[in-house]
Amino acid sequence: MDAEQNGIDKPSLWAALLGLQAEALAIQRDAEGQIQNRRYKYATLTALNEKMLPRLAHYGLLWTTKPIRDEDGEHALAYRMLHVASGERETGVMGLGVDRQATPQMIGSAITYMRRYSFMALLNVVPVETDDDGAKVPKAAAERVLTDRRRTNALDRLLGRFDDLKTVELFLGSIGVTTKSEEWTDSDLLKMKRGLDKREAKRDA
Repeated sequence: MDAEQNGIDKPSLWAALLGLQAEALAIQRDAEGQIQNRRYKYATLTALNEKMLPRLAHYGLLWTTKPIRDEDGEHALAYRMLHVASGERETGVMGLGVDRQATPQMIGSAITYMRRYSFMALLNVVPVETDDDGAKVPKAAAERVLTDRRRTNALDRLLGRFDDLKTVELFLGSIGVTTKSEEWTDSDLLKMKRGLDKREAKRDA
């Protein structure tokens, strides 16, 4: 699945993932399981999606998975992380580790398991015992959403530098900033400034 892009440079995708990883989001271990006499806690797919999918959208990233049969005919899960604006993507396949004669219930459980672990592995996410979701502490200043006035000023500056909205969207995607201006934060403004400065430096070189 889109294997031709693996192994090549993908600056827009890497920049978006860098911005996401810099947030160091904490995923709560919200469920409990048991293997023989050992009990353990783990993060469910629901907890993972609720925490991570909005942040992926913020950086213009799309995560997809689908069950397939691999080259050997075994049950597997194909995954893709797509940077929407640039089309850059990272893909892979993880075996489900079940027999070909496995029941639908066994296959379903294995799919859910691999959906969680492929997602966490690609994003370098580590579940924690408690969820630091920002509900008990003030949001970091760098991640506060901009006021309407500052957002309008930022958008005006971008439109003054580029020919059209499509070019603005491509620029934002290349620096890992969402195209939804209502979600822009102070850290996004800093990325825009650095991106514009770098662009001007290349033009003057």
